[in-house]
Amino acid sequence: MANLIDISKSVKRLSFLNRLSRIIQSTNLNFLIGSGCSNPAIKDLGNKEKEISEARKKGEEEKANQLMHDFLLPFLDNTKLLIDNNITIISDTINIYKSFIRNIYDILFNRKNNILPSQAIVFSTNYDLFIEYAMNDFNENLLLCDGFKRTSNINKDYYFSSTEYFNSVFNTGNLYRYKVEIPTINLIKLHGSLNWFKNNNKIIQSFSHIEKAEIIKNSKEPSEIKLFNSLFNIVLPQDNKLQLTTLDEIYYDLLRIYSNELDKENTVLLADGFSFEDQHIREITIRALKNKTFNLIIFAYNENDKYALLEKFKTFKNVDIVFNGNKKLDFKQFNQLLAKLIFSDEDDA
Repeated sequence: MANLIDISKSVKRLSFLNRLSRIIQSTNLNFLIGSGCSNPAIKDLGNKEKEISEARKKGEEEKANQLMHDFLLPFLDNTKLLIDNNITIISDTINIYKSFIRNIYDILFNRKNNILPSQAIVFSTNYDLFIEYAMNDFNENLLLCDGFKRTSNINKDYYFSSTEYFNSVFNTGNLYRYKVEIPTINLIKLHGSLNWFKNNNKIIQSFSHIEKAEIIKNSKEPSEIKLFNSLFNIVLPQDNKLQLTTLDEIYYDLLRIYSNELDKENTVLLADGFSFEDQHIREITIRALKNKTFNLIIFAYNENDKYALLEKFKTFKNVDIVFNGNKKLDFKQFNQLLAKLIFSDEDDA
């Protein structure tokens, strides 16, 4: 049965941190983050997938399009703030993501295992660009691989290809020719990203569609609401998203990477802000749990999430569900735990 770990109890918290430290030293390191990690910048939008799907089943296409528009609007508004570097009102979320990136860097830098590559994988179902923005503080010491091939070209169009992931980059000393691997984060956005734009059946990084969306975002005209939704090349929140998205091939390719990485020997997946309601991701994860060297560690936001997660994974001994019996366990507290794991063996409240 899945293990419930209450970190409000000091003895259990210290025991968990010590165990996690040992796991991280010798495993392939993966993170899975969901919408809960981008709060408070992007609030909980409720069960929009169910609402949109029900409206479509009833033939209420205009209502479904309006619901989709309302779902996408906060992502657009926050992306525009990032583009304009106007982050005052979302600084709390940005700072939490910066802590997340720093924790990963410190883990990779301080790991004693020289056999494993100095890489971590962050799987994300979020469309937002908070990780990309947070990386600005770490560009000299840490690489971010987001799947886009950045070779020199006149048009400055960066094309997406999953083959770009998992490349190792080394610094070489001029005199003694020593090689030092640069720590790398492979960012795999399973549902796409707001800066993905489809061009000639290929995905490129672009903000041109963001500008178009800004112009019509407040329109009440059904045709412009539909156009607004179509500008974003992402996996949309609806129960038949695999059939309707224009990104089926890439989506399946990214899910294949997710599956392959979890199937590797000695792998850990730390999941935060993610409910595992997504059927495809949940099924892949459950299949991987048959591998006894795979550890799934889920951080539950509150009591309701704890019991919902326990119901999904209750038959697996290699699953830990971490919660705080005294308060909610959000993305900020998740990163405080990681920082404690890295910087201190002491335990305090």
